[in-house]
Amino acid sequence: MSHTSPAETSPHILEREDVARMVNAIFDDFLFAPPHDDITRIIRMTSGTTGREPMMVLRELQDGSANQVAWFTDVERPLVCFSQLQLRSIYVSYFRVDRTKQGSPILAIDSADLTDDIAPLLADLAPDQLMGFPHMALRLADYFSESAVSTVRALRMTGEPLDESLHAMLAKRFPAATIRSQYIMAEIASISAMTCAYLPVRRFHPADHVRIEIFEPDETGAGDLLVSTVIHQRVPVSRYRVGDVARLVDGVCRCGEKTTFELLGRRGYDFVKIAGALLVRDDFDRVAGLCADLFDDYRAEVREVEQNGTLCGILSLRIYRDDGRHPAGLEDEVAARYSRELFLSGTQTLDEFVTKGLFMPIAVSVVTEPFPSKHKNVKLSFRSE
Repeated sequence: MSHTSPAETSPHILEREDVARMVNAIFDDFLFAPPHDDITRIIRMTSGTTGREPMMVLRELQDGSANQVAWFTDVERPLVCFSQLQLRSIYVSYFRVDRTKQGSPILAIDSADLTDDIAPLLADLAPDQLMGFPHMALRLADYFSESAVSTVRALRMTGEPLDESLHAMLAKRFPAATIRSQYIMAEIASISAMTCAYLPVRRFHPADHVRIEIFEPDETGAGDLLVSTVIHQRVPVSRYRVGDVARLVDGVCRCGEKTTFELLGRRGYDFVKIAGALLVRDDFDRVAGLCADLFDDYRAEVREVEQNGTLCGILSLRIYRDDGRHPAGLEDEVAARYSRELFLSGTQTLDEFVTKGLFMPIAVSVVTEPFPSKHKNVKLSFRSE
């Protein structure tokens, strides 16, 4: 049963580098002495976007596992739409380890497949479930015929924040589908169960193997989300600060679950995924270095809105100068440099995302007071409307 962490939990808080050592040690042990059994395993390398070494995450894919049941029960013709090859491989493998589905079709696509050529494939597959990133599902909807979209009975989303506006857009494009999401971290797998039918978006019950705690909550109950779980079936992870802000919700859910938490946004320690882009703090810092003649400190906030029926990212940058001066044209020059230099994907800049209509032009403002100094400066954050 899932619940909040008990008082006797270790007071030590794990950060990403702590969990990285644990995860990589599991992988090293596997390479040193690989087991001889029939279990399907996948090795997933995290992106390493924070400037630190990536993690090598070992996953065991077993028929009847909680994740497989959550994603593939009563599914015959799934459509997998992730922009990352490793995620597409994982979900295809989860489907294939179910021996009852050995002859069933499955289609896995990424953003490069979103051309007119995909429409006949979608019509031929007539998928009953679509799983993947919300922004990919929305873009993919443009290639569904009316008859093909009517066969989609379920959307299973993960990897990006699913707020009220995004949920409404998905419901409009796939009117016959139920929409559920799951809160997952690559290094420790599922944090939440699949969303409960009685809960609004952004609220979850912890997965069966997970304990949660809100660290140093403010007056509204919001604080850092700490997660305790077991990875690779035997290695305990206690009080891992995952980088998201959450609050506990009072009361027992109508489903009977006693613990509910609400995700409020990402602290932004490392990165934010939004509107099909990956915003990385290290790259914000890199561009800030190129702007050292213009400002001394910054804070960036991102959010997403509906714009002409599609998701659009909004980036706001607040800057501070130690000398207190405010030269003419300061905001425009900072905006121009960030637009040219900031990468929102491996090869595309903010300027290119704006040209494609995926992001609004960056908004820059100057503050007159220095930013508060905290135990870990949060320079990049996500705001959910």
